[in-house]
Amino acid sequence: MENIKNITDNIYIRSIRSVTKVNLAQGTRSAMRTARDGNVISIKKCGSTVYRQNGKKTVSDSTHAVFLPKGATYLYDIIEAGECVLFELELEGPSPFSEITSIPLPSGNDIWLSAEKAEKHWTYKKSGYRNKCLSCIYDILSRVQDSKSYTNSGKYRIIKPSLTYLESNLSDPDMDTSVLASISGISVPYFRKLFYELYGMPVAKYIETIRIGKACDLLKTDVGSVGYIAEISGYRNIYHFSKTFKKVVGVSPAEYRNGSFE
Repeated sequence: MENIKNITDNIYIRSIRSVTKVNLAQGTRSAMRTARDGNVISIKKCGSTVYRQNGKKTVSDSTHAVFLPKGATYLYDIIEAGECVLFELELEGPSPFSEITSIPLPSGNDIWLSAEKAEKHWTYKKSGYRNKCLSCIYDILSRVQDSKSYTNSGKYRIIKPSLTYLESNLSDPDMDTSVLASISGISVPYFRKLFYELYGMPVAKYIETIRIGKACDLLKTDVGSVGYIAEISGYRNIYHFSKTFKKVVGVSPAEYRNGSFE
């Protein structure tokens, strides 16, 4: 199964085909659905549905949404009656998942409220309803990513003070693992261990990735010189910045700014 950790990075919505609220009756079984013609995200308020595809069962309930990819062929069984909202979407590029995928949801009813709000926007079609629907969908996806990745984790809570500091002090060239570990009141080895388990990369690599990403965005503007961008991106001098930038991006900051990277 594909990794759903970065789901919001993998789903780019071209258009919404429909947003519908349905009440599913227990015992209903579909005929074979062959080569589904659109991507669907199903959010349940209550009830339970089991999808069957290629010998595999996937459950959708109030704690798990389900992604049905375009082209999928499957059966489903309504195990417990319930209400759900179905988002049928056209995406940019191929579906992020090649098979029916269960998506764990955070606790609380915020996801359902956003889904219900989107359905009302779509049903009544008042001014700006498409953008309002998109806003609701992306709100759902961002909440899913937060829940799946970090915020429901005890490990995250331990190092949260350090992460808050990191986000507010990215331009500080003196920020390093020892500084971050001390902010959370834990040892450097333990901080590194927790960070890697949550983010899948070393602390220094993560900071470098965020800083270079910020620099790339700034280089596409006329915000200032390369030296200034190096400074506000957290590098002590332009030499270190340029060397790191070329290692990561493959071209120098000046070449990137001039568009020769394209």
